Amino acid sequence: MSYATLKLRDPWHDSRYLYLLDLKTAEDYTFVTDTYGGHRAVGDLANQIAKVRCAHPGGVPQGAPVTLGQIIEGIRPMMANGSRPTKERIRALWAAAKMARKLGAADRTLRAFMQLATDTNLIDKRGRWTGTDVAEHVRRYGAEDVTHLIRWALRGWNPFEQGPLK
Repeated sequence: MSYATLKLRDPWHDSRYLYLLDLKTAEDYTFVTDTYGGHRAVGDLANQIAKVRCAHPGGVPQGAPVTLGQIIEGIRPMMANGSRPTKERIRALWAAAKMARKLGAADRTLRAFMQLATDTNLIDKRGRWTGTDVAEHVRRYGAEDVTHLIRWALRGWNPFEQGPLK
């Protein structure tokens, strides 16, 4: 795209954001719209959710993980798949830790996710990265990197993008 065809937009244009979460992989998605139809669709969905929440206070979507153990067991198969790139596995670990950040004490959650990283061979028992796609000069920092990543998730910080937590 050339600068001649680039259309500048008002940075304050009215947009709607719909945050979605895949309960099987803990991957999060953001649907963004600034059209009339998109505004209406997101508004209708928000109204439906509000009605269900009024009818069932404290209810949770069926199948939604609600405990730390359920979140960890839900993400374990994806984490254990060593054929996936390390970056993809670490993003999944971060997304799962983000989901679990309000479910208990931070130190307990950190220990549980560090154990998951070791159990699924993301890092070895010495704390080194195990993926063949990780450069040799950074392999020894596996445990340190994973610890930082989980702490960021527990604080609500996004290490992968600039801006607010999505």
